[in-house]
Amino acid sequence: MPYSAKHKLETRQRILESARRLFNSKGFAEVSIGEVMENAGLTHGGFYRHFRDKDELYAEAVSWFLCEVAPKPWQRPRRGTMRKSRAQRIVDA
Repeated sequence: MPYSAKHKLETRQRILESARRLFNSKGFAEVSIGEVMENAGLTHGGFYRHFRDKDELYAEAVSWFLCEVAPKPWQRPRRGTMRKSRAQRIVDA
């Protein structure tokens, strides 16, 4: 039985979050696809069901990180504070 659309989306988001953390801490060149997938708790082979290559993953991870349409926990302002700029969220992350 094929995976549901919700499961596919959740898996893709796990990959993106793993990539965001690793790229942020190590840099693009120092992170392998295998490392991203292992960190996400997934198999290396599953990567290619979601992304063409590492470059596409990087571009989408950066875009997903900065996206305000679906705010991530690090994008939400603390109660009683003004909304942070994108630059401040990047520094905070």
